[in-house]
Amino acid sequence: MRQGRRGCLDVRRAEDAIDAAFFWELSRNVVSTLHGVRAAVRPVPFVEDIVVPPPALPDFVRRLQEVLKRQQVTAMVFGHAAHGQLHVRPYIDPREPADRERLEALAEALYAEAVAVGGTFGGEQGLGLSRTGFFVRMFPELTALNLELKRLFDPAGTLNPGRVTGDAAAGLPFRAAVGRAAAPPVPGVAAAAAGPSAMLPVLTWSADRRAAEVDACNGCGTCRTTAAGGRMCPMYRGNPAEEAAPRAKANLLAAVLAGGMDPRALTNDAVRGIADTCFNCHQCRSECSAGVDIPALVMELKGAHFAANSAPLHRWLLSRVDTLSAWGGGMRPLANWALANPQSRWLIEKTLGIAQGRKLPAFSGNQFMRWAARRGITRPSRRSGPRVLYFLDTYARRHDPLLAQAFVTVLERNGIGVFVDPRQVAAGMPLVSEGDLDGARRLARTNMRVLAEAVRLGYRIVCTEPAAVTCLRHDYPLLVDDDDMERVTAATCDATTFLWELHREGGLRLDFEPQAARVLYHAPCHARAAAAPTPAEHLLRLIPGLAVQAADRGCSGMAGTFGLAREHYRASLRVGLGLVAAMRDGGVDAGATECSACRIQLRPAGGLRPSRARRAADRDQWSADDDLTDRTTCHDPRPACSDPTTNPLSTTSRAAAA
Repeated sequence: MRQGRRGCLDVRRAEDAIDAAFFWELSRNVVSTLHGVRAAVRPVPFVEDIVVPPPALPDFVRRLQEVLKRQQVTAMVFGHAAHGQLHVRPYIDPREPADRERLEALAEALYAEAVAVGGTFGGEQGLGLSRTGFFVRMFPELTALNLELKRLFDPAGTLNPGRVTGDAAAGLPFRAAVGRAAAPPVPGVAAAAAGPSAMLPVLTWSADRRAAEVDACNGCGTCRTTAAGGRMCPMYRGNPAEEAAPRAKANLLAAVLAGGMDPRALTNDAVRGIADTCFNCHQCRSECSAGVDIPALVMELKGAHFAANSAPLHRWLLSRVDTLSAWGGGMRPLANWALANPQSRWLIEKTLGIAQGRKLPAFSGNQFMRWAARRGITRPSRRSGPRVLYFLDTYARRHDPLLAQAFVTVLERNGIGVFVDPRQVAAGMPLVSEGDLDGARRLARTNMRVLAEAVRLGYRIVCTEPAAVTCLRHDYPLLVDDDDMERVTAATCDATTFLWELHREGGLRLDFEPQAARVLYHAPCHARAAAAPTPAEHLLRLIPGLAVQAADRGCSGMAGTFGLAREHYRASLRVGLGLVAAMRDGGVDAGATECSACRIQLRPAGGLRPSRARRAADRDQWSADDDLTDRTTCHDPRPACSDPTTNPLSTTSRAAAA
């Protein structure tokens, strides 16, 4: 609505806390939206933080528009009008020399206009490297005063040597352009092996798309947040070092593609160490304001290193956990005895690298597939109406047949035709996480033949394992170039999403038996990273009498095979400490989650009326690591690792997805 003042279109007042929260959220959304612009020409945060006296703001806005017209530049302008501050973000490509000159000329003109009306720049965020040169030219007397203060209080130049107070003509700090072609040759290295094309890409994306993905990371540092309410990078929260931050992976690959780093360094263990700080939870991909696909960049880094060096034997074996589980199921009585025997677990840790303290699920062999064959669902369904190809992953197939049976039973009870194709193999997420992309491709090609055929016949592809959905929808398009890929990824979803869609269409039977229980629901990371967040919590609330608590206490820390490895065992427990504390101290009767890896991590947090032997075994995993509960790491004033017997009714749900 038009107000009385000329040029004012709308005025809103914050009358209460809700209105105030809206305005704060609006300011944050503006910046994150600008970060998400994907184009060569995008709003550049360079001419920022101009401050003028509030009465002079209308005059300065007019001057600003005139400067933009003269420079023929389009800009996004927002700010805090009450105290005369404006942020100007011109749409320009600073990687181009001509555009850099235009940007400098624009900044010079705008800063001069700000000074002319009694204003300045760098009022909120400081000068930094990008504004110091302009400040030196426009405020020479203040510059001399600052240099004298620097000389008096830091005569040796110890603090930030050569920065800000150094040479004003040193040049503006623009990032190096991420080359879309090969980088300049490295001295002493053959031309064919010098450029990044010698090792990259290992994925199916084009060089332009890869460079655009790297360049989309603007270094804003959102991925370094440790604020509550989000789940951005659980690894960084547990180890707040720059190399653990998601942006470190983008910066590393950018240095290679820009020619500032020897491409042969991708085969170094130091580079692999940085890549290994990512355990493939995909939270950065879903919460990054610029939408940078960090997991894909990590796949490039790990894939290049694995192709040159392979992996230590125990990590190579652990990445083939599906094969190990199949072998264990083939000798089920002996293997299950070994899982419960301390001496054999010591041997397993030394040979396979699986942490001795980790509680492992028992092997079930091929029970589910035999059950499915007897039920006749290993052949294409003859039912009319909706039909589902149930994609099995390792846990449901090799360890928990009741989960798979429960899901099939729920589908059939609701009139859904189910097909479990015996030709399918594991999704291959452990191989992707390790960097064995050739091994993952072999599995992907096998599964694509099965899945593409099913989609052409009208099946939906449904998984009870969220990590399998992520692998099929995110990783397979980067591993395999297939004409049917788009149709397969569009038809793939997790079990709870499928059931919720069925409910919204009125097709889900709601004749549930009342359950008087309190349940803590944990949303797995891979379910949160989906295009549409999983509706498992809403499904649980359909059950009469069930009180669902959905307090988000972060990642479980298991991250598939990451938490199985002995070298990551303690880090895994640290990451999952908050969630385990919520399980023990939340006053709940049970826990529910779709992720099998999260179940493995949470199971020792409690059990349904556990026996004395069970409680003692659970204490072996958590209470033996009391040094992990240091208050500086736990961030929780309560005793996070209290005796699990204080909450004897906590457990994880066997078939939460169903």
